[in-house]
Amino acid sequence: MPGVYAADEDALRIMRKVTHCESCPEFRALEQGKRAGLIVKMKREGLSLRQISRLTGETVYGIQKCLSNKEPSPLFQPLHEQET
Repeated sequence: MPGVYAADEDALRIMRKVTHCESCPEFRALEQGKRAGLIVKMKREGLSLRQISRLTGETVYGIQKCLSNKEPSPLFQPLHEQET
């Protein structure tokens, strides 16, 4: 349904159902590959990119990269794991 998105309360419920995480920091603590897969699932459940971004703490750009690639984006690595 393009243009029709879940209300924020429903989006939070969907995020909790899909990820089994109660908060953004809990989601961010998950392994990078798992986060990427869960983002794809949340999008399939009807959440918008911005809703996913607000709920997970990931950037909209990072979410777009994740959804457009088969492999997880390096943007999903915690800062201490990224190479400089």
